[in-house]
Order: sequence, then C-alpha cells, then structure tokens
Amino acid sequence: MIFSNRPQTMAGDTLVYDGRSYVWAPHGPLWKNLRRLSVVEILSTTSVQKSSSIREDEVGNLVRRHLLEASSANGSSRKVEYLFGLLTMNVMLKMASGEPAARDKETEKMRTRDAAANAIENPSVIEKKILNSFPMKSSRARQCMQHVPQMMFIAGTETTSFTLEWAIKSSRGFEETPVLVPHYSSQDCMVCGYDVSKGTLLIVNAWAIQNDPSLWDEPTKLRLERFEEEKEGSKFLPFGLGRRACPGATMGLRSILLALGTAIQCFEWENVGSDTVDMRPGTGPTLSKAMPLEALCSPRPDLIKLQIL
Repeated sequence: MIFSNRPQTMAGDTLVYDGRSYVWAPHGPLWKNLRRLSVVEILSTTSVQKSSSIREDEVGNLVRRHLLEASSANGSSRKVEYLFGLLTMNVMLKMASGEPAARDKETEKMRTRDAAANAIENPSVIEKKILNSFPMKSSRARQCMQHVPQMMFIAGTETTSFTLEWAIKSSRGFEETPVLVPHYSSQDCMVCGYDVSKGTLLIVNAWAIQNDPSLWDEPTKLRLERFEEEKEGSKFLPFGLGRRACPGATMGLRSILLALGTAIQCFEWENVGSDTVDMRPGTGPTLSKAMPLEALCSPRPDLIKLQIL
C-alpha cells in the first residue's frame, strides 16, 4: 500500500495528462475509478473473451497475408519482430478505437518514428483514430477516457511483439520490461531492515530478479518444467505484482498464446544464416533483441492440406 503511488515526473505530466492516466495516477479515488473501468469493464476475463474474434481475425490475417506469402517465395525470409509487431498493433488498434486494422504502410510508419517525441505535435494516423474515439465536451473527462485506449496501445504492442520474438527461443531470461514502472513511497516505512523515507523512488529491476541464481535454479537454461512448480512460477514477474500490476495480463497472455501456438503449429521455422540464434539483448525501456530475428518459415503438411481443401 505504501508503495502504490507513482512519482510525479515531467514525462508523466506531459504524456499522461498530468498524471490522470490509470498507469501513472497517484493512489486515490481517481486511480480507483480508473482501475475499476480498466480492470472490470475493459480488461476483465469476460470482456477479453468478447474480443476474441479480433485476435482470431488478425492471427488469421498474419498467416494468410504474411507467413504463407513468405513461405511461397523461395528463399525469402521475414523479420519476426516486424510480423509480430504488425499483428499486435492491428489487434490493439481494433480494440482501442474500433477502427479497421492498419496495414503495412501506416503501421511501418508508426513503428519507425519516435512516438514519444512526436505524439503531441505530430500525431500519426493511428493516434488520431484513438484520440477521436471519445467525442466528449469536457476536456478533463475526455483526457481521463482517452488514456485508456492509449495505454492499451502503448503498453500492449511492443511488450507483446517482443515477447513473441523472444519466445521462439526463451522468454523468462529476457524480461520484455527489464525495469518496471517506478513506485513512490507515500510515508516512512521499513523494508528488509532498512529505513525508507517518505517520497523515496522505488525501481524494481525485473531483469535481475529473473536472472538471479539465488532465486532460480540454473537461470540461464531453458527448463520449461520449472513452471510446473508453484514456487518457481510465483517468481516470474512479467506483469508486476500487487495493486499496480498490469491489468492487461489476461489479454496479453491470450494474444501471445494464440499467436505463438498458431505460428508453431502451422509452420516450421529455420534461422537465417546460422543454426545459432543471436540472443544478445538490445537496450531501451522494452527489451528487444540486439539483432532482430530473421527466419524462414514453411507450412506444415496439415496446413497445406487445409489450403487444398
């Protein structure tokens, strides 16, 4: 409870409406109302199930328009990051604004520009669609409502696409958000024997936790069976913990499982240039690969039979 607050920052004031966003709002009545809206009305299990057709349509589009096209072009490879990024952006755009999914040119433009620097003065077509989704007269009410689809779009695109790219090999050791959103202590307290003053900034290093040998047995090795034990799985923090945990966990997991399961079930994948995948991590608030994964895909026999039918 003490660390349920967020620090006041210039970035928060500028990008999330003076802290009126669910992600950045201080713990209090406004945050509770926004949390109720986000968790209960938009991102609950029932609401996520109702939007399943959007995810299914876009995964089908990925298979038909991109993966099958790539497999039909002999020797033609595809960047996995781009394909999964296109998928997640199309899903989020449909869910956030109700608009038809963006196609290659629009989405590629969105991915290649610095959204944080240009979003206010030069919003993209995608951002305009989201901003125009709430024709409210009150500017304050409009701002409070606008943050919901915007945060879905910002928080649910790169994290999901990078997770899918890493998951071709391993995910736990390469936390997509290596440092969680900062917390802020609302009063003096004691943590693990240390006195913590009011107003202390708390930054959780999720990457260090996921790779700590004192917490994980052989942390650098891929051992999927480790998650069959509750004590192992409870230390996995892709969505954070507590009151400020990511409300989109259910939607993120369903999107990832559907996309990854379809890609593996329908296609055989082969790395380009070498049998060894370059696992060096990049830098940034979301952890991408230093060298984007480029792969060849070929449809499995069962998928070929379905095409013939």
